[in-house]
Amino acid sequence: MPFSELEIVVPKYGHIKPPTTLITLGDHIRKKRIESWLMQKEVAEILNVCEDTITGWETGRSDPQTKHLGNIIKFLGYMPFEIDTSTLGGKIKFYRYTTGTTTKAFAELFEVHPATVNTWENNLQKPNSKIKQQIIDLISKKPSL
Repeated sequence: MPFSELEIVVPKYGHIKPPTTLITLGDHIRKKRIESWLMQKEVAEILNVCEDTITGWETGRSDPQTKHLGNIIKFLGYMPFEIDTSTLGGKIKFYRYTTGTTTKAFAELFEVHPATVNTWENNLQKPNSKIKQQIIDLISKKPSL
């Protein structure tokens, strides 16, 4: 039999502080999660990964695979990487990251080796004019953040 109708509410994260220095992608995820009052399990559901994966990212034991970057960037609401999008290579990398497209999958689109995509992204080599136009057409369909 209760003696009073007093209800004690404890904040979900009253003692947990988000990281102030954002070095890793896991730091960005942890900061957003804590500021959004979400549990790792909830973020895992949003990003379609298991809870242990979120723990690994946040603790720095593992890094997200490229296929998860699009969802992570949407969750964060910003691009956590510095990418020079003034070059075609930067535009390719930005596209791949925001769509979660792996180097291999991007290479298959243009029937080239994944190492070739890396040379394009690092501005060490330029695609031929036909492929360059195809890349520009593909990238222009993706809205920027």
